[in-house]
This record gives sequence, structure tokens and C-alpha cells, in this order.
Amino acid sequence: MFDRLFQPVMIGKVPLKNKIFMAPMATWMPSGDGSVTESLIDYYAERAAGGAAALVVEATYLTTGKPKRLCMANDSYVPGLKRLTGAIHEAGSKAFIQIHPGKGRYDETDPVSASEVLSRTYTSGPTGAKARPLKVEEIEKIVADFGAAALRAKRAGFDGIELHAGHGYLIGDFMSPAINKRTDKYGGSLEKRARFAVELIKAAKREAGEDYAFVFRLSVDEVGGSLSLDESVVLSKLLEKAGVDAIDVDSGGPESKEWVSAPYYVAPGYNVHYAHRIKKSVGIPVSVAGRINDPYVAEDILEKNKADFITIGRALIADPEFPNKAAAGRVNEIRKCIGCMQCYESVLVHDIPVRCSVNPDVGREREAIISPASRPKKVLIIGGGPGGLEAARVASLRGHKVTLWEKSGRLGGQLNLAAAPPGKQELSNLIKYLEERVRESGVTIKLGTEARPPSILRFKPDVVIVATGSTPILPDIPGLSADNVVTAHRVLADSVNAGQRVLVIGGGEVGCETADYLACQGRQVSLTCRSDAVALDAAMRVRPFLLAKLKRDGVQVFSKAIYQELTDEGLDIIDRDGKRVTLEADTIVCACGTEPDDRLYRDLQGKVPELYSIGDCVQPRLIMNAVEEGEAVGQKI
Repeated sequence: MFDRLFQPVMIGKVPLKNKIFMAPMATWMPSGDGSVTESLIDYYAERAAGGAAALVVEATYLTTGKPKRLCMANDSYVPGLKRLTGAIHEAGSKAFIQIHPGKGRYDETDPVSASEVLSRTYTSGPTGAKARPLKVEEIEKIVADFGAAALRAKRAGFDGIELHAGHGYLIGDFMSPAINKRTDKYGGSLEKRARFAVELIKAAKREAGEDYAFVFRLSVDEVGGSLSLDESVVLSKLLEKAGVDAIDVDSGGPESKEWVSAPYYVAPGYNVHYAHRIKKSVGIPVSVAGRINDPYVAEDILEKNKADFITIGRALIADPEFPNKAAAGRVNEIRKCIGCMQCYESVLVHDIPVRCSVNPDVGREREAIISPASRPKKVLIIGGGPGGLEAARVASLRGHKVTLWEKSGRLGGQLNLAAAPPGKQELSNLIKYLEERVRESGVTIKLGTEARPPSILRFKPDVVIVATGSTPILPDIPGLSADNVVTAHRVLADSVNAGQRVLVIGGGEVGCETADYLACQGRQVSLTCRSDAVALDAAMRVRPFLLAKLKRDGVQVFSKAIYQELTDEGLDIIDRDGKRVTLEADTIVCACGTEPDDRLYRDLQGKVPELYSIGDCVQPRLIMNAVEEGEAVGQKI
């Protein structure tokens, strides 16, 4: 099915068994001093065993003092890295490592750049402070340290290295005509702006050997002053001449280009046209990254000769077995990345090891192995949302006799609603995956079955898992009981016929998505909220795209409002300027949050041998929480 994807390819003198290259992604699994940990080894070994030809181990720093990020500042780090490469090789993949010369203006303690520029943070943009220009002697020290690190990488068993040269980091800043205003040998023409990168390449080749494989990650067409595509083409030729063995093409992507990776709103393979231009200009292999979560997309890129191999990142977090399943023709068994960005959110916002909405085993690969239950039990699961389905999947695989009751006529729960807004259809891939796995594992599924304590007790289960989700909350606004008031849930379920003028109350992510859903139907939509801004609960990398969609689709936003009363004309509010205004509407949609539907759980307490509750009926949260809790209870019983 995927003849090109599974053909061998060479990077320099390193043979790869197929054309799948795992992208470097921060895990926050290293120890406090940047050493390799057991969980990190298990994480990479799992993905090597999954069939990727080569793994690029995450950004590894030349200096100490960066907890949770790999370091190779001195020889003391080599033994741990050697254990890591040994595990990767034993599992059947080649091992590369991304060596990071520095975070540049993103550095928390000493922001530096090519020239004086505003320092930044990952989560909130400019800090107001200035990053200082590096001195020539500091550049020379980084070059020497990079060469030493390349030699350590070789001694640690890595088959090659990758230079991180994009996304607003240090090397990208030097190459940028907008940021690099130096007048010395490291500034001016493109050749001079590329001198720092070229010196790093030559230092690595000098220390580790000319034949040591070197991949250059090139970030194309980002805002904030990075290279244009035309300059990137010229630069690629310079890099090839300097000794680079392959170029890995990435970009910040549309809408929010300042930093890498795009959510579900962006089509898979969005960097392909960049890679194609680079590929036509050089004689070395070119890879492309960018939301490639489907082997058919990867095969199409290769078939059209747009790139030589494929860099896959988040799709291998979601399913380490992606390559093996594709090679065996088991495409429907791939647990696809849904582009929700919770992996990035966990690391960059919550400062915890990487997590995944669809794969609860990330970072705990060894303990998540499914083992047979010591005593098979009769298990009844109430609710067919993502938590209930995951609990059913795991419990059934462990040998329990599992029955699932779902009140509605289809599985998926509120995930069906989450997948309804424009651009979010990929979320339905998780429903499809879980439903297929549950059905093939032998779970008995009964749709249209409402669970009540008497019927549950007659069923005589050993275990009851309640996954009944949550119910919408209505705000306390006078007049809100009118007939033209509906919930966002009903709108997204397409069970109401909204009027031409619609007002959405609630500026969270659900409210914004519902407003956009209605606007894309051609309706005149307004959105109001009490907060100062909208979509504040959206993931950091999702919010800019959602805000851009609201603006593009004509949704009028009234934030920082004080609700007064609902009249026949619409909703009276006090706006942010203190004026009383009426937001006219034919239909009022409430998107003001949800509360746990835990009535059944409370009614069953003390009446069944084992009772558990998972997902939103415990507390309304994320898809990730429901799936994690479903997996955990499936392993526990």
C-alpha cells in the first residue's frame, strides 16, 4: 500500500529502513540536571519498536542549568545517552540527536541574539526586556562546544546529529535579515548571516568526522524576521556545500507563524510546498514535517516527489506503532493524532512531562503494559464517551466480560459535539478508533439503553464504571427561560433550528466554537462574555487560530459585559464602556460551562460490589482526562 514510504533511504552514509523520521519534540522527561531517565528510554524505545526508521532525540543543550531538558555539556552525560541509543538500536531504529546551541531570546536567564531584540517567552510573547547581542568570543565558544558535543554524540552511539536552526531560536535569529543587524563577519549578506551555522557544521564534521551524518532543521517563512522562501533556497545550497547531509523543512505555519506546530485547523502537510522548492534546489535528501498524521498523506508527498522522506512528530506520540501498522496495511488501527495541542500544553504551559489526549500511555510505557486480570469480572460501563470506551477497551483486553450501555443512539458522547465545529472534524478519528477497538475486543454494546439503578442491579455486575459525562449550566439571567433560549450542546448536535440573528452567551472555547459553527452557516452571530477576552481556556497553540476564525467569519464579540436581562428584542448588557445596550437576537445560545452528571454514581454507592466514576461526571475537563481515567480504571479492576 505504501511502497515509497517503506523504501530504504540514506542520510549521508547512514542507511534507513524506511522514510519515516521521528521529529525532535521536548518531553520534559530528563532529570533535573539534564540526564537521561528510565522513562525517557522507555519512551524512545517504544517508538523505535513501532517501526520509525530513525528517531531524532529532543533538543539537547550545550550548557547545564536547564531542568527537564537533555544536556551534553560534558562527558558525564555520555553513559546515559549511550544507554538511550542502545535501547533505540536494539528496538530496530537509528538514533539521531538534536543539538541545540541555545534558546537565544527565549532563554529564561540570559536572553541573547544576533542583535539587540526583545526577549520572549513561549507562553506570553515579549517580556519587555532586551536580549543582548552575542560577542564574537561567545560565538566562538558556542562553536567549539558544539563540535565537542558532536563528538560526544558519536561516542554515545548516535548515528548522526541534527542542528536546531529555526523557530526564533539562536541560529534562526542569526540567519534572519530582520533580526540580525550586525556589521561584523556574522551580519550583512546571507552568506555572513549564515556564517554561524556554517561554522557549527564544520566544527561538528571536524570533531566527529566528515562522514558523521548531519541534518539541518530549516524553518521557512515565519513571522518575526526569518528567511523568505527564496533566501531559504539559497541558504540550502550553502548548507549542502558546507557538508549538511539532509535538510528537514519546517515552518511556523499559517495564522500563528511565530513558533512551530499547528492544531487541527491546519491541513496535514502544510509545509510540503516549502520542502518541494528546497528539494528542487539541492542534491541532498529533503524531509518535510507538519501535521502528517496519515500514511496516505505521507505516501502522496513521496509519490509526487515533493520530499525524500517524512518527518513525523505528534502522530508518533499518539501512536508509536504508526509505521508498523501502516506497513502491515492495518491503517484503520492507527490511533491518529487529533491536533489538539495538549502535548505542547503539558510541556510549555503546565511544565510537566508530555501527555497526549488519545494515548494515555505516553511517559509511562513500561507500567502501561496490559496484563491479564487475576480474576475475570462482569463489568458494566455506563456511558459511551471517550472515557467509557477506553475503559471498555482496556478491561476487555485484560479478560473481563464487558458490557457498555449508552443512552443515545451512537457512541462518542460529547466528543461528537467537540468534533462538530468547522476545522475540528479530526476529533472524530478518536471515536472511530475506540469504537472499532471496543467492538473487535468483544465488548457487548447496547445503544439507546438508559441506565437506572433497578436495571443495573438486575444485571448483577461485579463492577460498575459510571461515565455519564456532564450537563450544561444556565447562567442566572432574568428572562432566560424564554422559548428561544437553547444550549450550545443542542446547537452542536444539530437538534435546533436557530434564527438568522444569534447571540452566544459565554466566551470560553465552546462558546467561540459554537459561534463560529453558526457563522459558517451564514447566520449573523454575536458573542458576549463577562471576561476581558475570549477563548482563554483554549490551548495556547489553538487560541490564535480560533480567534482568527471568529474574525474572518464575522462573529461580533462583546467582552467584559455585565448581563442585565433577556427581553423580546434580545439580551440587555452593560458593555465595557458602561453603556446599556441591547444585543438583538432571534436565538440565544448558552455556552456557560457544564457540571458533573453524577446522579447515577451517587445513587449506586453501597449497592454494587465495585463502583467507579470517570471523566466529566467527576469534573468537566479535557478529552485527555477522560481517556486517562478510562485506561486507569480498566487496568485497576
